[in-house]
Amino acid sequence: MMPTIRVDDDVFEELRNRGKTGDSFSNVLRPLLGLALKKRRTTGRAAQMEKIPEHLREKLGLMSSDTAERLEELLSKHLPEHWNNAPMRRDHILSVVYEFLTKEPTSASITDRHLWATKRVADRDHVEVTTVLDKCGRQLYGVGESGQMEQFRAALARIEIEWRGWQGGTS
Repeated sequence: MMPTIRVDDDVFEELRNRGKTGDSFSNVLRPLLGLALKKRRTTGRAAQMEKIPEHLREKLGLMSSDTAERLEELLSKHLPEHWNNAPMRRDHILSVVYEFLTKEPTSASITDRHLWATKRVADRDHVEVTTVLDKCGRQLYGVGESGQMEQFRAALARIEIEWRGWQGGTS
């Protein structure tokens, strides 16, 4: 698990402004501290189909590699190509989607289920809910885009339809 660093609003906003879409805050700070940038993951098909790391599979409670691969495939199909470029963003998005698909009553609204899943992921990782929401919104769909959460929730709805079909309508 990565440590959490608390910064005031001005510092946070400056980090957001200096970063490019897909940059982690570490990659924004590294040049300022004289440190080399870490290599980004590739975004090709091979990287997208890479298996979910074991530590995340344990967190999510995924039982089989087939389930993990299917979830990764659905996210790569329905989310922007760079969704998995930053490891923490990738982990949070995978966690939110898995919680949304498996732990929430399907009778609740997509918005409520998304927010409940986000809160559980934030609590589990000891981060603010806004941190997880930022990964599913601004970092995913870009600064200045309107309706970022609506775009993510529309993707959740499409993912859920395919997920339920793949599961044979169960769960």
